[in-house]
Amino acid sequence: MKALFFIWTLCCCLSANALQLIPFRSEDHKLKVHHMDSVLILADSAYVISGAHAQLINGKLAELHGAYDAHARLLDVNAVLLAKVMEIERLVLQLMQKMHEDQELMTVRVNALLAELDGHIWQLQATNAHLDEQNIALQHQLDAMEQTIRRLKRSIRSLWWRSALQKVLIGLVGFGVGVMVSN
Repeated sequence: MKALFFIWTLCCCLSANALQLIPFRSEDHKLKVHHMDSVLILADSAYVISGAHAQLINGKLAELHGAYDAHARLLDVNAVLLAKVMEIERLVLQLMQKMHEDQELMTVRVNALLAELDGHIWQLQATNAHLDEQNIALQHQLDAMEQTIRRLKRSIRSLWWRSALQKVLIGLVGFGVGVMVSN
């Protein structure tokens, strides 16, 4: 009877164990089992890790997700900054083109101004040469006028002396005639 009881207990234990088998299929990602649980593996392969190791891996996965989130945020910031850099680059290119156009325009204007100034300088030099000729001519005329003035002064002085001499002579003749007539 002991043998029968033993077989019957063994069958009950085996049937109880059969009822406590936890299936793990290939669709399952993870399965939490406790001490003395039986797992029926229906997938190609499965890994068994301890709870502490699972917590460590879960912590590392949480850090990895945090890093992925930070990476995604940085990618967004990078995209915004790249768009701004491209806009700045476009504006700098426009500015450089405008500066180049302005430089060409300034070069043309400066060259035109220099040509105009050269023309004015040439006109001023011609005018100065003409004025020098006129000054020389006027100086000759002035010298001739001064000589004429000196001659006229001499002529006026000689006329004055002549008229004074004539007056004295007339006075003497008149005196002489008066003396003669009174005698």
